[in-house]
Amino acid sequence: MTTAHATLLEMLAHHYGLVTRCCARLDVEQARAGTPSIAWILGHLTHVADTTLEAVGGTARSLPEGFARHALPSWGVADTAGWDALRAAWRATSEAARTAVAALEPGDLERPPAAAIRPEFAHTLTSRRRFLQGHVFHVAYHLGQIGLRRAELGLGWEDL
Repeated sequence: MTTAHATLLEMLAHHYGLVTRCCARLDVEQARAGTPSIAWILGHLTHVADTTLEAVGGTARSLPEGFARHALPSWGVADTAGWDALRAAWRATSEAARTAVAALEPGDLERPPAAAIRPEFAHTLTSRRRFLQGHVFHVAYHLGQIGLRRAELGLGWEDL
């Protein structure tokens, strides 16, 4: 594993772990509060982790039925069972994506993504390394949104 590969994997694991911990103790009302809600953000991150799994590892998970891209307002989360299911989907998908990144062989990061790239991103996401760099940034961006929602709910970071 190259230093760049190890660094990307470490950053990804750190960000994924923070997302998981930020959502762990929230109840469904907290998860659905605000726009975008933490539930929406977590659904979005689950979807993009699945896309990353496909682009980097060449395979995607089978997300739960009804898990439509960008479903509003909260990815169908209406009750505690739905919130629990979304968190479970996040944990499974983010772990699969992290495992796929860890399994890359030397040189794999320089190969083109194994999934179709949307035209507006094709000029920048030319390799799996570039795709992962963008994904790590994207997760960090949404962690900031989660932090804002947590602050609005009167929740801090000390319990994470």
